[in-house]
Formats: sequence, structure tokens, C-alpha cells
Amino acid sequence: MSMKKGLKQFGNGGIEAIRTELQQIHDRDVVIPVHKHSLSRTELLKVLNYLMFLKRKRRGRIKGRGCVNGRKQRIYTKRADAAAPTVSTEAVLLTSTIDAKEGRDVATVDLPGADHGKWNTNHIRPT
Repeated sequence: MSMKKGLKQFGNGGIEAIRTELQQIHDRDVVIPVHKHSLSRTELLKVLNYLMFLKRKRRGRIKGRGCVNGRKQRIYTKRADAAAPTVSTEAVLLTSTIDAKEGRDVATVDLPGADHGKWNTNHIRPT
């Protein structure tokens, strides 16, 4: 649900979830703050909006989830340059089947903030 609706429903739990999500972005140096007065009119028109959503997880925890609204990018950015590579469901199922058939040990991991693109200091994003 939207941040506004989530804050009405979850109150302080929603505020804490938003704070946690934004703190994660800050701690991982995902963005570099820039004062809007230092941007040209053209740059201001290209600024992307950050959307925040709140959700109650199955175990009751309130989770904040943020994403950038990339619609403005479509005008001046090639689709290939703006898309994040994602594995297809078919590829996961195929490799899982092969792993099971070959009796391989398999593990899954969750990399917190991996979608922020800067969770590893050795990771360099193309510009």
C-alpha cells in the first residue's frame, strides 16, 4: 500500500519501517544528495521520484519498500541501459532440476539491499 495509507494504518510502525529503509539507502551510499538549487532547469526535469510502500509481513513485521519511478527516464534512456538484469523463472527451474538430478548441494542467500546496486564496495555501476 502507499506510504500515506500505510502511515494511517500502521502509525509508528510505519514510520520506523520507512526510517529503516531510508537508513539502508544512506548507509550503503546508494545516492549522493544534491541540493535542488544547484541543478539546472533541464536537470530538475529529469529528477526521478522515489516511491515508498508499506506492507505487513506474514509474521506481523511492517516492511518499507522503496523504488524509483523511472517513467521520466524512458524519454532519454535506452531500455537496455535502464533495465536491471533479472533471472527468468524458467532458468531457475531448469538449473534447479539439473542440480536435483545431479544430487548437488544448493543454498539460497538473501543479500540485504542488493537491489540498491551498491551493496559491495567492489561493485562499479556503469555510467
